[in-house]
Amino acid sequence: MKFPFRSAVLVVLICPVFARSSGTESAQSAGSADVHPTVTDAPEAAAKRLYIWSVVSVAGANALDIYSSYGKRELNPMLQGSDGTFNAASVAIKAGMVSAVEVPQIFLARHSARRMRLFAIANFAMSAALAGIFAHNFTVPGPGHASSTPAAVAAVSIGFSRRR
Repeated sequence: MKFPFRSAVLVVLICPVFARSSGTESAQSAGSADVHPTVTDAPEAAAKRLYIWSVVSVAGANALDIYSSYGKRELNPMLQGSDGTFNAASVAIKAGMVSAVEVPQIFLARHSARRMRLFAIANFAMSAALAGIFAHNFTVPGPGHASSTPAAVAAVSIGFSRRR
């Protein structure tokens, strides 16, 4: 079960490397004589790249959160299915919640480097919080696991996980 967590950490660590390399490629490809970035364009372009990668990190963190909790018991009543687990309807609700946060950001951040940086900070903070949640979700046993039977759950909650 450690493989998905390791790959999530790898994705989070590699995203800034791709964000930095994408800026150098665009500067090299725009080497024609009639295209000159001005001094005011440089901060806006950097803020836009930062904002785009923050949206990518939010999407990735939410995808890993969905992957880590699918089929397991859900504690959030808004996301619970009819049987109390995280299911396909929960995925649709979660996707709607994420898009309700991200779509207005796109329109509010247009043409403002300051807003893009502020939204990027908020998105990276949201990604960090979700990283903690999905890291915890990977430690929770799923359905069909020996310790997720009702008797085992009752024994753990009472404190009798092992008989002496």
